Amino acid sequence: MIRTQRPSVEDRGEGALVRIVAPVTNRGDAIRLLELFLPAVPDAEVMREIGETAHAPAYIVIMNRAFTDVYQWAAVPSR
Repeated sequence: MIRTQRPSVEDRGEGALVRIVAPVTNRGDAIRLLELFLPAVPDAEVMREIGETAHAPAYIVIMNRAFTDVYQWAAVPSR
């Protein structure tokens, strides 16, 4: 998923939510991951839209690095 820079789908079976993980990328660098849970496996068009949408947060993170470190704090896993 990060290597191909395409969203991946994890279908956990009947009755479970489908997990979608999409890389948030900027100029080929994956800087974060976007995780979604959907009630059903999305079709190709929805997957394309998820992939395109995952690029938007990258611009926000990159542009705001100079002004705040809130995004850096959010990226650090809690222990």
